[in-house]
Amino acid sequence: MTGTELAGDNGSLNVAIIGHEGHGKTTLATALVGYSGLRGFSGYRFIELFDQEHKPVDIGDMTVAKQATSEDHYSHTSGYSEETSGFIRLMGQVDGAILVIAANEGVMPQTKEHVRLAREVNLRGLVVFMNKMDIVDNELGILDIVEMDIRDLLNEYEFPGDEIPIIRGSALKAVEGPDDPENEVYKPLQELVNAMAVRFAGKRNGG
Repeated sequence: MTGTELAGDNGSLNVAIIGHEGHGKTTLATALVGYSGLRGFSGYRFIELFDQEHKPVDIGDMTVAKQATSEDHYSHTSGYSEETSGFIRLMGQVDGAILVIAANEGVMPQTKEHVRLAREVNLRGLVVFMNKMDIVDNELGILDIVEMDIRDLLNEYEFPGDEIPIIRGSALKAVEGPDDPENEVYKPLQELVNAMAVRFAGKRNGG
């Protein structure tokens, strides 16, 4: 597998995990794979757009693959860099994407760039995971403001921002969670899995 090619279809859905650096993409992928083991389900292959060599880790039918890209693809330019073209080729092969946004920072430059590129390849399946809920104080309604900003961004790029699910949770808490899949920390992951099942089925780009 190269940095811009996915392995052949084995019946699993290819799901890109996109978003700003440091917002928890790797942690969410790890949490989803761990939760799938507790629940005993499979059928998703997660591809993180990462700035190092890809390092696939197979767990049954679940795979976390860190795809090789460069941070250069985050820069908006008048033309396409090789890295941006690779990002676009990769995104064109997935069934959907999880946009990860840290609740304590909200929409950031890479968030906007990834949404722009997702629109460019006409990505049809998209859900949002508002991460790091465990470190945010919502007394001033900050989370609602962040969610409004996310929906405005999605609408700006002609995604159905008012309809796309935005799941609030903590990937880190799920990674550190107990072996009981009914524990409260896993509820956001189950919401995310349910949202993917609805919004990604039959949405493969170019299919």
